[in-house]
Amino acid sequence: MLKSLIFILFITIGSLLKFELMPDYPFGAMMDWLSLWALGWGMGLTLSVLGDLVPEIGKVARILNLPLLLLSGVIFPVLYVPHQYREYLLLNPIVHGLESMRLNFFAGYHTIDGIDMTYLWFWALALISLGLVLHMRFRDQLKAH
Repeated sequence: MLKSLIFILFITIGSLLKFELMPDYPFGAMMDWLSLWALGWGMGLTLSVLGDLVPEIGKVARILNLPLLLLSGVIFPVLYVPHQYREYLLLNPIVHGLESMRLNFFAGYHTIDGIDMTYLWFWALALISLGLVLHMRFRDQLKAH
């Protein structure tokens, strides 16, 4: 929620300073943001249970955050990755959301083939479902922590 507030704040301040920061397709950009938020929510739900039950999982998740960030296209667009490695990057659902958001922000943006928001939503809904099921299944053990 904090990142959403900062995101809106940047767009508002930029608009007041006469910078063109509004996306070319605002509804699509908003849906992409919500899709990525749902993926994060599902991951958070799932890791909150697994991290309480097996503390090492929380440590592994923290270690994997940096490589996941670097390989998701946040720092640099996937278009700059050599062609032979792109298919592996497409296994990361965050790549699909970020590239789709770039497409909705900039009408002239060129991306790679294979970007599919259905893939991201599959992961988001699967992780949300898994997280909720784990919370229900282990609710007594979670209360003890």
